[in-house]
Order: sequence, then structure tokens, then C-alpha cells
Amino acid sequence: MPDDTKIISLSDAELTALKFLGPDAAQGVIDFTQAVRDVPQYLDWVTVFQLGCLSAHLKYHQSAPPSPTSPMSSEVTLLSQGSESTAADEDYISPFERKYFYHGVSDDPPPLFQRSDVKQRPYPIPEERPQQRYSAIPVKTAHTANHPILKNKLWKESVAPEITALLKEEIRGIRVSTVLPVRFSAADEEGKDVFDDHIVLWISVHPNTTKETSCRDANAPILAIFAKYDIHDVAVHWIDGAMESLAGPPQEMMPVARDTNPTHWIRRALTATLGVPLAAQEMADDDSQGSLGIYFHRGTDKHGKKSREVMAITNKPPLDPRK
Repeated sequence: MPDDTKIISLSDAELTALKFLGPDAAQGVIDFTQAVRDVPQYLDWVTVFQLGCLSAHLKYHQSAPPSPTSPMSSEVTLLSQGSESTAADEDYISPFERKYFYHGVSDDPPPLFQRSDVKQRPYPIPEERPQQRYSAIPVKTAHTANHPILKNKLWKESVAPEITALLKEEIRGIRVSTVLPVRFSAADEEGKDVFDDHIVLWISVHPNTTKETSCRDANAPILAIFAKYDIHDVAVHWIDGAMESLAGPPQEMMPVARDTNPTHWIRRALTATLGVPLAAQEMADDDSQGSLGIYFHRGTDKHGKKSREVMAITNKPPLDPRK
């Protein structure tokens, strides 16, 4: 059944099969389902996905929330019920938060896997939501960390190597893809970026290789490394980082020919002789290809300073030095 199916359109049998009614349903979900039917003019927008979030939440939090008695009460706001984390399980991340935590970071933002500050920084829901039919989802943007202590030199020479060594310990069972310090911002009502007062160590792991508990257990040692350098305004976030293969089959570029071949100079720019052919896998059918170029300074000038002349190697003829 599609996630966007409206609860109001489902029969008792369908709701029972989804465990929104019947003996297998949580009492809070049953009460909410009944509220949707009692006041459809206010709650006809509730979908299978949203009620599923509440059901999953109550699975881990056995004390059910109060039954909704008014269509405008805060308890009726499904998104708040589906995304709150309580002291009963401070590491629990609701399906709603997992899906929408990085909303706005990209066109297809990654789902949140785990984070160290679930309890300290609950996923925000606007306070004015009782007066609105829908809750606003924060729109986030990722920026460079820009930290007064964690400068580039300290990160590269000290902090990053220690964290990398920790994550490579076989006993931890973590397969890291990338590690990057960032600072997030969220847009205010006027669309301006409001920066977080803390930085985030953004770690991606290879999909289906790392347990969520392994990430959680690594949070404290990672934060201890930061604390050693007097950096305390930091959190650790984990995501799945899918690797994208780049492919450029040699047969799709022209083969190299000797200079005795009449087509040598014509085909030269279409071979891989002077560069590394690259092509995104999903663009291979369109024969969209490119080449990795290597650029380097020629050396030093007569004063011993870095030369302003740059050389380049590509799959085109070598470029002349340019100042």
C-alpha cells in the first residue's frame, strides 16, 4: 500500500492489517485512528506513513501518549509524536527524523543513520504547529566547520589521524567511507541561514556494512578525542554513504594509433593516451565521457618562489605554460 494513502479512506480490515486497529495495534494508534474518523475535517490529511511513524514510536515507548480530544490540541500533531525521543531510549531515532533530518542538504538527502546528540538536541518541531494543519520541516544547509580551535592544520595533523585510527580498529566493525567536519544551518522564516552553535563530524559508512550500535559505541571515544584538544561544541552524525562507480570502457573511446596513421592527429583528442578517461555509469548509454586532467606548477622562479607557470596534462594535446 502506498505510504501517501489517506487513513480516512481505509476500511477496518485494511487498518487491522496495517496494525492500526485490532489486537496487535498500540492503544495510542487505535485512539489516533478513531480521532481521524471522528474529525475528518481536521485530520483527513493523515497518511499511512505518518501513522506508521507513530506506531513505530510507541513500539519503543510503551507509555502511550494522551488520546487526542481536540482537533487543535498539540497531542494531535502526529509529527511531534513520531519524532520525539525521550529518556526511555535516548538513542532511538524515529522513522520521520531518520528520513527528514537532512532535509534541504541536497536534492536527495541521505537518511540519518545515528547521531550522538539525540537527547541533547531533539529534532525540532515548530512551536506554532497547533495552529497549522502541517508541521514545517527545517531546511538545512551544510557548510565548512569554521571553528575557532579546529583549524585545518590541527584537523589534518592531529584530530583526523586519531579518529581515522580509531575507526579502523577491527573490533569496532565500522567501514568508513568519508569523514568530514561541517557546520549546519537552518533557514529561518525569512529564508536566512541560522547557523548551529556546534559543529558536526559527518561520517558516512558503506551501506549494509556497519551496525547502528557500532556507530553509537564509537561516539564517546570520538568525542573524547575532540575534548583532548578542548573542543566540546561538537556532535557525531552517521549516514550511509553509497559509493558510485565511475566507468569509462576503453572500447567506447577511440584506440590509440601511431603517427603514421592518417587519422592519428584527428583521433588524438578522443583517446586516453594523455589522461584518465572518466564516465558516470548512468551516463554511459549516452556516451558522455570526460578525462581527468593533472595540473602542476612548473617549479620555482629565479627568486626561489613557486612559479606562476602552470602545466597541464589532459586527453587533449599538452597545454603550453600559462601565467
